[in-house]
Amino acid sequence: GINAEYGKQWYQRRVREAVVSTQSTGWRHLGEEAQGADKFTLRKGNAFKKSPSGEKSWKKLPPPKGRRGPRKQRYRGKNGVYLAGYAGGKRHGFKSLKQALDKCNVVKDCGGVTFERKHKGADKFTLRKGKSFKKSPSGEKSWVKA
Repeated sequence: GINAEYGKQWYQRRVREAVVSTQSTGWRHLGEEAQGADKFTLRKGNAFKKSPSGEKSWKKLPPPKGRRGPRKQRYRGKNGVYLAGYAGGKRHGFKSLKQALDKCNVVKDCGGVTFERKHKGADKFTLRKGKSFKKSPSGEKSWVKA
């Protein structure tokens, strides 16, 4: 009757809330504890296993084809400028812009990348702390996080 319908709606709402939380954490599994429908846990595994206590699990599906994960960090590039200071307090150079940008995305205080045209080594792309362009006397080029 009415109590059964209310219980079903409550249960479905709890499952939806738990599924939403798995999406935000990126974990793959959700399990319902056998002790009651009000106890949900996130599971890290990637394969279903038979539960001796009757737990139920849901697996997070991969995104549909053609859709990518989180939006990539964007950068604005400009010639004849540099970004002040090295990220992390010391010079970290890379051989390619892609390598430098990928690393900049994970370094906490990285504001962008500067190409040190006159540097003698192959690692001319450096991680920079600055977030605003400054005129370069040596013709550097920089990319700042947009």
